[in-house]
Amino acid sequence: MRPWSLPGTNRLRFALHGGQRLLAILNMGTTPLPSDRLTRICDLAVGAGGLLLASANHICETHGPEALALVSLTGVDIDWRCARMYPCQVLSTLLIHQLQLGDLVSYHGNTLGDPAAWSTYCHYSRADLPMQVAPADLPEVKTAVAASIGGEQMALF
Repeated sequence: MRPWSLPGTNRLRFALHGGQRLLAILNMGTTPLPSDRLTRICDLAVGAGGLLLASANHICETHGPEALALVSLTGVDIDWRCARMYPCQVLSTLLIHQLQLGDLVSYHGNTLGDPAAWSTYCHYSRADLPMQVAPADLPEVKTAVAASIGGEQMALF
């Protein structure tokens, strides 16, 4: 019997460690990032931020660490602990590896509900960004985030 066919052994390890990396590679590929604006990457059930960290890692590997300077990581979670844990995890990782991120936003809220009800827990932007970033708490910004993660389709439920 192959080790990966044992129930509950390697499948769980893959989902926790390699799954986020694989999803980041499949979703982002090697498409060049624009150099004149922020590229927003959203996770509508961010948890501890594993998928967004894997996306940042993939950008570093394919475009170089300087490409993160024009990337915005945005996470939404219904659990307030996750909405607070995700920015701590991302910011501490950036600090440890001495990397610069363009923008980081964390919302607490239900992505199946109205984005106007989301609370902004964290909004970090680099001071030297070449463009102005709108405050994350503006209703237009929340609506744009909801639309970018499929808010129209989720509103059907």
